[in-house]
Amino acid sequence: MGKDSVLFQHIDDGDPDSTGSQFVAQTRAWFDSIWDTIATPSP
Repeated sequence: MGKDSVLFQHIDDGDPDSTGSQFVAQTRAWFDSIWDTIATPSP
């Protein structure tokens, strides 16, 4: 049901000053910080 939902409508267009690129970069940094905090290596 939610597999086709859009999480956000921002794109990384290659311009580091555009709002979309900044949003994507910050979202990616947030995800990586959470992933590094809760992820554990598989045995």
